[in-house]
Amino acid sequence: MRPAFHLQELLDGLPCWLCILPPAVSLLASCLQINPALTSPANSLIHILKRNQTESHIETRMELPVSLAREWSFERLNSSEKGRKIKRWAQKIGYSCPGTLCNHVKFEKLDQRKIAFGHIVSQEWTHSFTFLLDKKDHPDNLYLTCQQCNSSLSDNFPDTELRKEIEERGTIGDWLRKYVSDIRSA
Repeated sequence: MRPAFHLQELLDGLPCWLCILPPAVSLLASCLQINPALTSPANSLIHILKRNQTESHIETRMELPVSLAREWSFERLNSSEKGRKIKRWAQKIGYSCPGTLCNHVKFEKLDQRKIAFGHIVSQEWTHSFTFLLDKKDHPDNLYLTCQQCNSSLSDNFPDTELRKEIEERGTIGDWLRKYVSDIRSA
């Protein structure tokens, strides 16, 4: 008969070289809005794993081709013709801001200068956790939002409601997977 196995015992016994675990768990806990007062990284990780199994569904996506990801990255969208194409397309389709501060204003009612590209994981956070630097400007980390809602988020992660709205409306990467030819011709 096998002895009882507890995830807590396994995590408590991990070697000290796993010092990267606490910041990674803290970042994940913050994304999932888990109480930071949990006693240890191990307890945090257990809570995250349990929550993932019972409470939330995390959407998985097919990887965006590298060439498409580079072509439509933030630095190539912000204040460029490519960025204006995405904004025109979203206005034409009738999409609205996922934020609540503006009451989900329709993009067609906004001047393009009032529409912004938001980062799900903020640019500031990617500098704190350098393993995210190459993902910071990836289309899957970007979504369209109004300037007012984008500014109010600052360097914080989207809350549960905003993440749900982004999932429903789609990231820039999601749009490219489905509508890249329509966006190119907008």
